[in-house]
Amino acid sequence: MIVMEYVETRIPDVLRLLPDVERGAFSRAISSSAKVRMAVLERRLDEARGELRRFESKYGRDFSAFESGFADDADMSSHDDLVEWAFWRQIAIDCSSAIDGYRLLIGE
Repeated sequence: MIVMEYVETRIPDVLRLLPDVERGAFSRAISSSAKVRMAVLERRLDEARGELRRFESKYGRDFSAFESGFADDADMSSHDDLVEWAFWRQIAIDCSSAIDGYRLLIGE
């Protein structure tokens, strides 16, 4: 289920005064920029997913299981992995969310 949020957009008067063809060009420019940004985010997401798979393979479990079972007396290497794993997990979450937003913006 997609939850839609109400967003008020205030368009400068100059944009409202543009002829239809120019507003269309403006819309295409926004769409093109969004697609370029999505491509960058998708590459970053692929990188993050690769790092997540690396940690899952190393520890034989997902991040949530690793974090919940993390021992207070774990060695420094495990602590470093926990921090890095959390970093890549957040990158994946942020990229996925942004990509979803751009897809909605451009109507995909």
